[in-house]
Amino acid sequence: MTIQYEVKPEREEYPLLDEIRLHLTIRNAGGAALELANPSSRSSQPTYTLRGPSFPKGRTFNKIELEGLVLEPQSPPDSDRIRIEPGASWDGTVSLTRSLRLEAPGDYELTSRLQLAQAQAQSPNVVFRVKQISPDSADAGVGWRQGGAGEGELAFLQRTESGTLLYAQQFHEVRQDTGEVRMFPLQLRRHLDAQTADVRVPWTNATFHAETTRWLIWRQGATVAALDTYDTLVSARLPAAPSALVRPALRAAGEPPEVLALGEGGRALHLVRFGKVGKVEWTAALPADAKAIVAGLGSEQKGSPRHVAFAAHTEEGVAIYHSRYTRDGALTAFESVAFDARKPGDEPRGRARLLDVFTPALHVEGKDETWAGFLAQDGEETLWLEAHFARGLFGSDNSVRATRLGPLTGKPVGGALLYVDDKSGSIVRREVVLLLDTGKLVRLTDGVLREVSVQGVPTIPLLLAPGRDFTYMLYADKVRGPYFAAI
Repeated sequence: MTIQYEVKPEREEYPLLDEIRLHLTIRNAGGAALELANPSSRSSQPTYTLRGPSFPKGRTFNKIELEGLVLEPQSPPDSDRIRIEPGASWDGTVSLTRSLRLEAPGDYELTSRLQLAQAQAQSPNVVFRVKQISPDSADAGVGWRQGGAGEGELAFLQRTESGTLLYAQQFHEVRQDTGEVRMFPLQLRRHLDAQTADVRVPWTNATFHAETTRWLIWRQGATVAALDTYDTLVSARLPAAPSALVRPALRAAGEPPEVLALGEGGRALHLVRFGKVGKVEWTAALPADAKAIVAGLGSEQKGSPRHVAFAAHTEEGVAIYHSRYTRDGALTAFESVAFDARKPGDEPRGRARLLDVFTPALHVEGKDETWAGFLAQDGEETLWLEAHFARGLFGSDNSVRATRLGPLTGKPVGGALLYVDDKSGSIVRREVVLLLDTGKLVRLTDGVLREVSVQGVPTIPLLLAPGRDFTYMLYADKVRGPYFAAI
């Protein structure tokens, strides 16, 4: 008996860790009918051999081994049978699932062998490519660093032809003295809709691993959704699609995660909280159009107060607004401070305006003292605006100061701010980093801007994560993938 056998991947390229679908064709070129186990079911035939970066010596497996241990009742292996009449063909599909763990990008060669009692055949070798992740959206969540070492979780959104893939990856600072971060294996968590945006990983005021359940949050149209460690998905629907989810999402110790959503036009703020169900806790109007916004979380010892600050343009320059709320309370009235780059008698140079793309920062010390940082441009000068909001015996004590960042050898096209605190919650480092249109990175150190080594392609917007002695920037290389490097 003669049979012809062919296996072809449905596509030439696949995203990292994604399911790879194979199209199988078996042609009966003999004179008698052919009966065999259905290759698309739990069958011992055909076998597949895969060679590539994840399996340099090759790995051979069949459909039974590919499915592995499953809890649901299964039919016995090879019990599902098919019959191919003389001159006829059978077509089917087999999926190389995520359990195969194709974790290394590159080219893979696939060979398949069909060995039956009546005949045997081998498919021609075929090659497909697994592409490294190239995130369209990224975020990093961290926790209280009791021992000083940085640790947390990253999340990425990767666009594909069929939708969006959600990835997650934990990280841990393993060498605090030399600035080395270990990246744990990347996980493909979910297939999402093409409209998915703004992935968020909550920051917590507990240690990052204090609770076994962690969350990833994103938006899709007017829906804000959250996925926990055990693949439980909850969501809430806003009255209309927001313009953005505020960074960072928050998770107070022992409480469910939450995220603020900025309404379209920047004039409303929604609080979405996730427990057994998702719920919009409140909606508040903003006193001005928020052009940049950031949230923060106070310590558990102080009751986990939530704070939010946003920056808006004024006729004179930039105003920074601040408010706070608690788990069960509404947003308080906003306080504000204004910055005008021009003094009386100065020549008109235009007005200070926020940078188009940057990551602002907010730090809460104690219960009512807050710092919020933003980046702005005044003519040719780049400014770091830091607002300070505090409550004293005689009422509020609010102020804003501007630090000029320059001279620069190029135009800023991105930037990031970060407050790094110690285990007592006090600020020990203020990080200010700019990405220039020349590709260079500059960092404010001891009041002076210094060029720092660019160790790859940084994500946009720039993302920073705190370590004990070092601060780390997130890069996403087409070959190496996502990684942190000390700045």
